[in-house]
Amino acid sequence: MKEKDCEKCGKKMIECYADQGLKGILVKNPQGETLFKNKKHTRINPYVCVNCGYVEWYGRNPKDLI
Repeated sequence: MKEKDCEKCGKKMIECYADQGLKGILVKNPQGETLFKNKKHTRINPYVCVNCGYVEWYGRNPKDLI
């Protein structure tokens, strides 16, 4: 499990996943649209602070959006 420090309270944040579909939520670049699929996308994962509940979202492979 990946961890980082919360920018709001300084306590531990843990990497979680969003339960939508088989592998999480997809973020898509609208310029990647083709007739049947979008090849410019990445999955996103939230980091949640176990102390204050603050959430940050990060793209797993942001360069795939280009």
